Amino acid sequence: MFVHLVIASYYRTNLLIHNLRRVVISDMASGTTTDVNCGPCLYNNITVPGNVWCLSCEEGLCQSCADSHQGIKATRNHKVIPVEKCHHVASIGHLMSQTCKNHNKALDLYCPSHDAPVCSLCISENHRECKDIVSLDDVAKNVVSSSSFCNLEQNVGNLFKNLSQLKAERERNSKQLQSDKIAKNTSVKEMRRKLNELLDTLEEKLLQELSSKTGTCETEINNSLFEIELKTKAVYAIQSNISQLKEMATDVQFFLAIREIDKSVTTETNWLHAIANQRNMEELTLDLKTKPMEDLLETKSLGSVKIDRSRNTVPINHLGMKEAQIPLEAMRNKIDRIRLQQKIYIPLPITNMLVENLFGCMICSDGNIIFADGPSRTIKVFNKKGNHIKDVRVPGTPSDITEISQGRIAVTY
Repeated sequence: MFVHLVIASYYRTNLLIHNLRRVVISDMASGTTTDVNCGPCLYNNITVPGNVWCLSCEEGLCQSCADSHQGIKATRNHKVIPVEKCHHVASIGHLMSQTCKNHNKALDLYCPSHDAPVCSLCISENHRECKDIVSLDDVAKNVVSSSSFCNLEQNVGNLFKNLSQLKAERERNSKQLQSDKIAKNTSVKEMRRKLNELLDTLEEKLLQELSSKTGTCETEINNSLFEIELKTKAVYAIQSNISQLKEMATDVQFFLAIREIDKSVTTETNWLHAIANQRNMEELTLDLKTKPMEDLLETKSLGSVKIDRSRNTVPINHLGMKEAQIPLEAMRNKIDRIRLQQKIYIPLPITNMLVENLFGCMICSDGNIIFADGPSRTIKVFNKKGNHIKDVRVPGTPSDITEISQGRIAVTY
């Protein structure tokens, strides 16, 4: 009898796979569903098209077998669907499989401790210590109206909404980047225009200064030339007097005259020595000091472009999934398994007053632990290992504390 049951179970499994494969292949080829044979009839070597598909038995049923199927107490509550929807079952069959992947047995139990559907062999191998194993049928009862399913549907809706918002935000950011590009292009061109105006102004100013300094130098040189011209004429006169004295003066007259002329020559020579060392006789050159062209060319750009990043403001909404709808008896003893375990020890300098008046306590996002010490009007800060870091004086008696952001807290009095 056992051998016959195994062979029958094997045959029904192959029949299910065969029928689903025919449905999927037919659906992919033509877009429509062809016939699905009735499983019970096919088991008796009779080929009859199926009208409905039983999701629990996972096989097709003709109208006669469907009526009998509904009349039997064990299968009366099985859910059936029109055979035209079998391709939907094939597409999501991997989600609805009631067969254990490890043991190829029916998943008919549920372990709340591991939040997993299990078969009988799973329990003997991995769940011997689990005390609250319940029937999978009891867990799944009214699952469509359970809070976990409502949360799942809401989370799917939230996921679509979040993706839509994120897509809209990305598209808005892309358009904003294009607008920023146009604005920055305009800004660069405006900067170039202003630079051109500035360079033109500086060029004109420098050329004017060059012309002015050149005029000053020319005036100084012309004044020097005028004085030199006057002295040159005086020297010509002396030279002319000497020539005339040679022709017309006696020796005595010539002797007396050259003594006076020598005084005049000495005077002019002294003037020449004096003026030669004066500032207005210095060599004048124009020294144009500008930034070397190499320095200007080494400036490879007029500025730089940096990408600023900020966190997107799209809220990601997700409801935490509650446990499956497990009977209250299976959940009632879970609180008994909670055990407190000491993680750190903080050796406070405890006094009676400190014990009675130690108010707020908080664990910061960086792991630091903060106490509000009322009597001493201080905030005591410890690291996550329990080591004291510092005390912060506050103006009043602190009552409670909360973290605003990393490194910033608010204190109530």
